Amino acid sequence: MTSAERMRRRHRSPETVTLPWRDLDGKPHTAKLFFPHSAGTALHRDRFNLDIWRPALERAGIVEAPKPGERRKPAREHGMHALRHYFASVLLTEGEAAVQAASEWMGHHSPKITWDTYAHLMPKSETRMRKLIDRALTSSSSALNVPSQAKRSRNALV
Repeated sequence: MTSAERMRRRHRSPETVTLPWRDLDGKPHTAKLFFPHSAGTALHRDRFNLDIWRPALERAGIVEAPKPGERRKPAREHGMHALRHYFASVLLTEGEAAVQAASEWMGHHSPKITWDTYAHLMPKSETRMRKLIDRALTSSSSALNVPSQAKRSRNALV
């Protein structure tokens, strides 16, 4: 690593992030996020996973702690990245979130990345279509009820 890279890392600015913090549909809030290492530099995700996240998972009994004298082995499936996948899964599994919206929230360059990664989690089109039709047929405000309401209105005039 060059001295310029070390300086850039040491003096890296916080990231500005704007999200609805309290409610999904809530008012967006902008915050500057920076997770510093004890040396004051930006905390790399691998260090966070090994030194903070994994010990928390061990204390919670989710993953096994290393035996005395052993080092923790990096495991992507138990890292913070797993939370990212969980977040996307929650958004897409029930078919309530559009791929475009989920892609924006995930910070993906394009919805294709989101689709290619998570399409297997999304409900099958047949299931989604059946639910949509069921809702349309059982809703009193359905467009399918408009002709019958119009017919009743005409009969009331006669």
